[in-house]
Amino acid sequence: MFESLRVGISALLCLVFAVPLAIIAKNRELREEPMVILVLNMTASALLFSSTFVVVSVGDILTSNDIPPLLCCLFVSVGTSSLGAFKLSALFLAVEQFVAVNFSLRHFAIMSRWAKRLICLTVIFWVVSTLFGIICYLLGLETIEEFDQRMFSIHNHHEQCKWERSANIFMFYSENCMLVCCLGTCALLIHTAVQGMKHQNRISQENGGNTSLLFMVRYKSFKRIVKVLLTIVVIDLVGTGFRVASRWFVQSPVFTIVHYLRILFLIIECWTYGLSHLTIRNAMKSFFGFRQSRVVPDETEDQQPAPESQHDDQREMDEESH
Repeated sequence: MFESLRVGISALLCLVFAVPLAIIAKNRELREEPMVILVLNMTASALLFSSTFVVVSVGDILTSNDIPPLLCCLFVSVGTSSLGAFKLSALFLAVEQFVAVNFSLRHFAIMSRWAKRLICLTVIFWVVSTLFGIICYLLGLETIEEFDQRMFSIHNHHEQCKWERSANIFMFYSENCMLVCCLGTCALLIHTAVQGMKHQNRISQENGGNTSLLFMVRYKSFKRIVKVLLTIVVIDLVGTGFRVASRWFVQSPVFTIVHYLRILFLIIECWTYGLSHLTIRNAMKSFFGFRQSRVVPDETEDQQPAPESQHDDQREMDEESH
């Protein structure tokens, strides 16, 4: 029963992440947007994590919980590194939001230059982390099970392929990487919100032009999602903090709920970023067969707010004005 539940949950996660990935892959115009590329980066990391979850769950059933140790180590290393890559991609999206709010006119030029580099950094992180996990196993380093038994006299032997069978130092490294990414994401989101609020107050005292209009559109889009994202990041920080602290203190089983929430919030975080972008929302409506609302251009159409990505920015401004 439990094994079937694991397969069902992991398969559902795959489906949830595969949908936005398919939508972006199908629409070539979407892939020209820097933010969409970064959302694609996040979604691919989440899909790889959930796919590994599926493979491990099915493998445990087919082998009667007897997956070869090296193969189990490979799956755990890939899955854990993919989760770390997701957190890193979330940090990069927070950087993108910071640039969008604080450098509205130069946002497209800056992020177009950096988007692919950030994806390369994510891939490099994933490869290095995966190799580190495998090397730790090949060196025969102490596993989490062995560490818990030595430090806390906890005798838990897991027959299933679970993260407790991986090297303790690898899991400690992975959780600390996620902790740093979460701290950076939280700090950037708060800083962006504060700077945006200050800029908004200055604009309210001056005559707004095209630059101000573009800023207001992007800041309003950011304000829609920042509360949700900060809530997710804070809970993620708590969960990661508990996981890191578990190397020194025995954790209550109640805290495992926080770790399940972390997995659930992967979905919310990914879809929050995706749905905040107008072109992705329209692509999703088209993908699911919903009728898109027609936007009637107004007088601002003759004004070009920015030389880059001006068509998408204009559509967003038109949508805000209606």
